[in-house]
Order: sequence, then structure tokens, then C-alpha cells
Amino acid sequence: MKATLLQMPAAKTPEAFSRSVPTVETNVNFTIEAIANEDGSNRLCQIDLPNPGRYGGHCRALLTPEHVEQLIVALTVWKLLP
Repeated sequence: MKATLLQMPAAKTPEAFSRSVPTVETNVNFTIEAIANEDGSNRLCQIDLPNPGRYGGHCRALLTPEHVEQLIVALTVWKLLP
């Protein structure tokens, strides 16, 4: 008797997209990666912002794709202001 082995396809996990952007005071780092879910469709953008507070370090923001789009729109509008 011949048995058939069924295999589930492995979830595709794209490599993280990371960049460091120089700003007036320091670099802002951001990473976009897929979070753990079965189809890899849910992505988050992690942005590390400089924290000028008493203890320094950075402030981490997690953005969903729609928040990233809103941020891009807000920055585009700001850039166009006189």
C-alpha cells in the first residue's frame, strides 16, 4: 500500500526592510516586517524615534499599513506648506 504525504506550504516571511534616515539631531531608524500570522498579510512598521527626554534612548512606534499611509500624507502636506 502506498501512502501519500501531504505537506502544507511554508508561510512566506519576507525579509525585514530596514532603513536609517539622518535627521537634524540624530538618525531615525525604521523597520517594516511581517508579524506572526499564517498568511503573512499583516505587516507592521516599527519606527525608533529619538527621545530627547531625561533618560535619552528612543521611543518605539508600531504602525499598521494604514497608519504608514496617513503619516506619508501628513508629511507630504507639511512639506508643501509655505
